[in-house]
Amino acid sequence: VARHDRAEGSCTVGQVTKAFDSLLEKGKSVGHGITKGRASWVQVVSGIISVNGIELKTGDAAAITEEEKLVLEAKEDAHILMFDLN
Repeated sequence: VARHDRAEGSCTVGQVTKAFDSLLEKGKSVGHGITKGRASWVQVVSGIISVNGIELKTGDAAAITEEEKLVLEAKEDAHILMFDLN
């Protein structure tokens, strides 16, 4: 969706950022590594997920720092936005 380098047809952002838009089916999961010194923001557009074991529901968000990897698992079908930030 958005990156600092316009890769893969993304729009540009004024900082080194990556934005991801995911649809996860119930029971499916996705992992994302976090480079040291960076943070992530996870926004649940719809559904229920867990982020490293913490449950988030529609409208919930989480600011995540000091983690090396995120595991997002759909507890029900879910639409998720995730941002990899400076």
